[in-house]
Amino acid sequence: MIAGQRGASPAVRRAAGFMATAALAATSVLAMPASSAPQAVLASRYTIPAVAVNGIAVSELSGMAWDADEQRLYAVSDQGYVFHFRLTLDGDAIVACDPDYAAALTNPQRKGAPRAHFNAEGLALRNAANGKAGDTVLIVSLEGEPPGIMRFDPAGAALGELAVPAPANDAARFRKKGQGLEAVAFDPAHGVITAPESPLRAQPDGLHTLYAQGRQWSFERHSPDSRLKGIEWLPGGQLLALERSPTQTKKVLIASVRRVDLAACPTNGICPADTLAVLPPGPDNFEGMTEIGPGRLLLVSDDGGKGSQQTTLVLLVLR
Repeated sequence: MIAGQRGASPAVRRAAGFMATAALAATSVLAMPASSAPQAVLASRYTIPAVAVNGIAVSELSGMAWDADEQRLYAVSDQGYVFHFRLTLDGDAIVACDPDYAAALTNPQRKGAPRAHFNAEGLALRNAANGKAGDTVLIVSLEGEPPGIMRFDPAGAALGELAVPAPANDAARFRKKGQGLEAVAFDPAHGVITAPESPLRAQPDGLHTLYAQGRQWSFERHSPDSRLKGIEWLPGGQLLALERSPTQTKKVLIASVRRVDLAACPTNGICPADTLAVLPPGPDNFEGMTEIGPGRLLLVSDDGGKGSQQTTLVLLVLR
């Protein structure tokens, strides 16, 4: 069981697990690709209650990252906030995801900068090599003009800017407003890896491209208009990609999880990509993804700041 289970009796955990399973049963079954690749099973769904922490509503979550050392889930929002959660699992059922901290992302070195400057979209963690508590650094990709990547401490204070790899550092290359820098990951071999939501201008329309300093990788989009919403680095030169595709029905979306093999990708060539799962069509607006343990992926659906939608977590387990 993952952290956050303190104080929950077995009966409470079983009841919560039953409710999560019942909610899951109400959804469609995952559309699984015909592939020999590992496949992901939708194990649990959980709706984060509409609450506020320090006067800040838990809303519009756009990026997540799991800190295994601290057993803590971090998230950032479109509105420029950072949140801390305690996640409780009973087997593969999400029992609770309790927010215990929230604050605005701030830049002490830039006095008077409006909070809107931090349109946080993607989140990755980098822990110091010595593993000491308090050494966690949040790496956040920022949508806007100019696009940015910044380091923050867990409390939300800026620690400095990071260079955005070219050509993703030029907002004029983005296809449309709102389709700018979206996802970020940290690879010990290549450093920061980032990607825009849609292919850049002058890039092939059918390929998503990941950018690092002095290197880039491309892979085929899951569908012609799929948006790249999140990436997650895995050991061994692999990376997970979360894509979201529109349908012909308004407000019905389809999310897919892909595994991109960077190690098998020719220099500046097209990387092999396996589709691990395609989630059922629906209103879920999946924006962020993080691995919370080997073969366990946690996805978050952005409520859009609207009362008609909810902040929903989905746990996928690779089989």
